[in-house]
Amino acid sequence: RPVPKRVLVIGAGSGNDLARACYWCPPDARIDAVEIDPVIQRLGVEKNPDRPYADPRVVRHLNDGRNFLRAAPAGEYDLV
Repeated sequence: RPVPKRVLVIGAGSGNDLARACYWCPPDARIDAVEIDPVIQRLGVEKNPDRPYADPRVVRHLNDGRNFLRAAPAGEYDLV
């Protein structure tokens, strides 16, 4: 199975799924973390012991997942 290099986590929340994506993806991956609630995202940034939001591969987005997907180019992600 190919290793994904473009990953989208919708509802990234406090970062648990995001931490798994960081674990599985190679160093040159890009991981977009979409969360609609800024408080929950902040809690993930500050409190998640795996610190996935601090990973340089992660790009944070405060947005609704549906709106984010509507604006994403077709074929952009290997894994959603």
